[in-house]
Order: sequence, then structure tokens, then C-alpha cells
Amino acid sequence: MRNGDAISTMREAMQEVNRQTAKPIPEIHVENIKAIDKGSLRAFCTVVIGGLKIHSCRVIQDGDKSPWVSLPQQEWTGQDGKKRYSPVVEVPDYIKGAIETAVLRAWEASK
Repeated sequence: MRNGDAISTMREAMQEVNRQTAKPIPEIHVENIKAIDKGSLRAFCTVVIGGLKIHSCRVIQDGDKSPWVSLPQQEWTGQDGKKRYSPVVEVPDYIKGAIETAVLRAWEASK
């Protein structure tokens, strides 16, 4: 996949999200997709929104279920000894949806 194709695909994804939410969404670019096959982890990538870069976004897919995108998280251990996760960045749901659409389209195109 050429970079121009990826940008065109992302632009189409953002236009679709804009139509669904009626809220303006900044242009989203997906960079450095690295395929991984470790458990349910399928890929890592970087997402660029405006001038903001979000590294370590993950594509997750459990078995035959639909893939989804996880933004970076920080792992910590609770007092009960169980692992817990906290988001590193938080974005509104409509932007999260736009990120997920862009990342999954770019991931599918990179296969």
C-alpha cells in the first residue's frame, strides 16, 4: 500500500464518521503499522491527529471476533495483586471511533 492510498483511505473514513456524528473531526493519519501475532495482539501503530502523535496503539483480535483498537495504557497492580490498566490518553467517543476506523482500514490495507 502506498502512503497516498493510506491517506485517501483515512480521509474517506473521516468523512464517513463526520456524516455519522455531525461533529468535525481532525484529519487522522496512521503510521508505522507493525504486524504482530502474539496472543490476541495483531499490530502496533502510531496515530497522528493534527500535530499530536499517539504511539503504541494496538490492534486486538480474539479468535474469530471482530478486531478493535486499544489506545495506549499504563499497567499497575492493585492492592489485591491483580493487574489493572489506566488509559494514557482519553478522547471523546466520536474521536475514538474515528481512530478505530482509520487504524482498522490501514491495518487491513497493509496485510
